[in-house]
Amino acid sequence: MTQQHSDLTERLCRSLASHLVESELTLSCAEGDLSEWRKECDDARALIAEAGFDIDVLYPVEDRPVVTPEDEMDPDLLAEIRSGKKPQ
Repeated sequence: MTQQHSDLTERLCRSLASHLVESELTLSCAEGDLSEWRKECDDARALIAEAGFDIDVLYPVEDRPVVTPEDEMDPDLLAEIRSGKKPQ
């Protein structure tokens, strides 16, 4: 593989890792039959590994977004979010 292809593969895997993390985050809050969605996430993880990359290196855990349960959120911020205003 040429350096150019290697760089492209890494950039594609980095992008896939970002989208995978976002999908898994959304999936953690979703309801219903999610088997296909879960399979797509598993397949994405497998592709990243097959390309020789570690998702935790491409997208470190400390850089990832998290879901904060409503009961742990600041009440004023939660009210702003529910009102549709952009949080300050």
